Amino acid sequence: MVIGIDARMYGSGFGLARYTQQLIHHLLLQPTGDEFVLFVAKEHQGLAAVIAEHPHVAVRLVVADIPWYSLKEQLLFCYAIKKQHVDLMHFPHWNIPIWYTAPYVVTIHDLIMYHYPRPEATTLGPVKFWCKDMVHRLVVRHAVAAAKHIIVTSEFTKEDVHDTLGVPREKMTVTYQAPFSVAKGHLSAAVVRKKYGIHKPFVMYVGAAYPHKNVDMLVAAWKHYVREYESDLQLVLVGKESYFYTRLFPSIAHDASIIYTGFVPDEELATLYA
Repeated sequence: MVIGIDARMYGSGFGLARYTQQLIHHLLLQPTGDEFVLFVAKEHQGLAAVIAEHPHVAVRLVVADIPWYSLKEQLLFCYAIKKQHVDLMHFPHWNIPIWYTAPYVVTIHDLIMYHYPRPEATTLGPVKFWCKDMVHRLVVRHAVAAAKHIIVTSEFTKEDVHDTLGVPREKMTVTYQAPFSVAKGHLSAAVVRKKYGIHKPFVMYVGAAYPHKNVDMLVAAWKHYVREYESDLQLVLVGKESYFYTRLFPSIAHDASIIYTGFVPDEELATLYA
């Protein structure tokens, strides 16, 4: 069987990227006998080095440098997939071309943005945001309706998809997201902490700063906690710099109890967790 995977989000900088990364890495360890076609963005052609470690697995890389959540994705990605003659496609997210009619499996992580659309999560004006939200709902409903099967990452999401979108429970399989192993780097904990300005016991948040993550509320709660209890702890925010993190900078720039590290490599992150 020829199995295609939308790997355009492959990486380690955010949750969907990590999910796609670990999915591919572990599929390459399975002796399935299938051929895999990985559709990647240009910057992820480094996947070739990972594939080279598994010469027994048939894998093809196809560059599909098509932006997520775009009109090009709806119009061009469908054609790019069809050219590769895959038997089954796996989309690790709901952003599936609505004209794609071949068999596919989709992973639905949650319906947060379906339930709670946030205008502050975009730079679009109110009219454009409304249109974008309507398209999002259309694409999500199509994704689950046309899928041959749906992977969900928790029992809660399974019930939510069933209740909200009317998907039969038997069409969904819960596959929990597992931790993965990574070797700690050669730097000591003291050196890594010094690198990021961490010099006290700390509480750490790792992730994006999208509005639905409520990092701004975390920052406000932290400041209240420090004032109320005269805490000697630090709050460490770890995440790739983005528009939403830069919006937080004015509120944390002059607070010595809050450290923003930016992106932290896995090896150093493992050291901080330890």
